[in-house]
Amino acid sequence: MTRSKDLKWLKRRDGRWHYERRVPTKFADKDPRKQVRISLETDDLAEAVVARDRVNDAVEGYWASLAKGADPNARARYQAAVDRARLEGFIYRQPAALTSLDLPDHELIARLRKLGVAMEGDGATDGPKIPVDEKQLVAALTGAVPEPAILLSTLVEEYEKATRDERLTMSDMQVRKWRLPLHRAVRNIISVLGDKPIADLSRSDAVAFRDWWFERIQEEAENAEEITVAGGKTKKPRPLKAETGNKDLTHIGKMIAKVSDRHDLDLPRRFRGLRFSDEGDDEKRPPYSAEFIRDKLLAPGALDGLNEAARGVVLTMVNTGARPSELAALRVEDIHLEADIPFITIIQYRGRKLKTKYSARDLPLVGPSLDGARLLLAAGGIYKDQGGTLSATVNKFLSENDLRETKRHTLYSLRHGFKDRLTDADAPDLIDSELMGHKFDRPDYGSGPTLAKKLEWILKIAIYPAGEEA
Repeated sequence: MTRSKDLKWLKRRDGRWHYERRVPTKFADKDPRKQVRISLETDDLAEAVVARDRVNDAVEGYWASLAKGADPNARARYQAAVDRARLEGFIYRQPAALTSLDLPDHELIARLRKLGVAMEGDGATDGPKIPVDEKQLVAALTGAVPEPAILLSTLVEEYEKATRDERLTMSDMQVRKWRLPLHRAVRNIISVLGDKPIADLSRSDAVAFRDWWFERIQEEAENAEEITVAGGKTKKPRPLKAETGNKDLTHIGKMIAKVSDRHDLDLPRRFRGLRFSDEGDDEKRPPYSAEFIRDKLLAPGALDGLNEAARGVVLTMVNTGARPSELAALRVEDIHLEADIPFITIIQYRGRKLKTKYSARDLPLVGPSLDGARLLLAAGGIYKDQGGTLSATVNKFLSENDLRETKRHTLYSLRHGFKDRLTDADAPDLIDSELMGHKFDRPDYGSGPTLAKKLEWILKIAIYPAGEEA
């Protein structure tokens, strides 16, 4: 069911979603538009909601800069001056650098010669006017355009420019998910400190943001009220965890550090050492036991109510331990059912970035996992980039069909169960790392375990439906 807040500032036009918001009265004298209207370039509501939040952050940042008297076009003018200086063969320098004794004489002379005709007129009413193009030349070679401050509201944009190479293999949905927590962190810190230049942030500002998070975590934990859910039962909503605040602190500190390095600002690391202790966050997903998987999940007809793609993920996880997102993103060419040892290849490709470089691996298929791979091959990757939908679909099904070993068990618990079975079987660290897609903390020599060697260990821990054997 669509909630009203999901549609805030959203309007559908010709099948596409648009961001539409009236300019607030307090900004009417600074922003001449009556309404801001921007196409979100999608017909999917979920994607539109994500894009709406990103656009709204930019719009509100623009209004905030107007309210402070900042020039929203200052960055563009500064970059134009930098580009013009480069075009003329010079490095853009601020006035202080131009008068410094460290500046080579030949460079200063070259700049003065280049200014030439442009400096013959000073713009006075009784003298020649300086053409617009020559004014830009003068500004570029004399450092007349000051570098504008980077505000918190533009931090994500600057960070994106500094990390373009990190997203070359990401799909559009992966980029949106990557961007979302960054905007959320910026939105939160602006609500506490205002839209300050990042160079003006002090250690006290960083501590104040941490204190805000601490109070919020404490308040929600103390004031959480029970709510009524389906069936008339009541439960308390899950409180915020320390890790939630830690993510904001980490994102802000990381972005500022990267942008500082890119612009050579040499900013102190104000947010270093402020993370909360996460000792209380002990809600680790429990593993499914081998007995429960065999007797319940793999019982005849137990998973028949799931669509084939989701059922394929569940079954393939049983004896591979692969992440749900890895299985959902498999292409036809990644599923090798006709090989002497059937296997799947988890690999990074353009439009799909793996969690880590160690995640790339080949996994043999046996028993229910071979059946699951057949379903995934037929499904054609319909859950690619839809990890949230996949998990919600499966977890809801498990709950409604009494297929959770405890209330805390989820789809991901199958991966934890696979890991525990490897541990119980005393699998070598190298085999464990290769099957789980984890880093192996030893010198990387050779090509690693063969598919046959991996199969040998999987057969030691494989689970089959009751009454069936390997």
